[in-house]
Amino acid sequence: MIVLDATIVNVALPSIREDLGFSQTSLAWVVNAYLLTFGGFLLLAGRLGVLFGHRKLFLTGIARRHSREQLLRPLPQAAQPARGESPEAIGSPITADAE
Repeated sequence: MIVLDATIVNVALPSIREDLGFSQTSLAWVVNAYLLTFGGFLLLAGRLGVLFGHRKLFLTGIARRHSREQLLRPLPQAAQPARGESPEAIGSPITADAE
């Protein structure tokens, strides 16, 4: 499920380019920003899992991932792909570490 998130980002790139007018370089940064955030928080999640327990961290990660949907509701449709990936990139590694 976690690997699927990176795939979804790649699948969404043509729509992001078309709807938001991103250049090819900007599209590369969308993917890089997601993967760098994911990797950094995966390291942090590993340490937090050891300190606080993997079960508690898993539940926190699930709550964080689902909060993304609540954050996106008030945004206009065009701004959702760009702003919506940050909570996803934070919640996914927390969940991945505990699985």
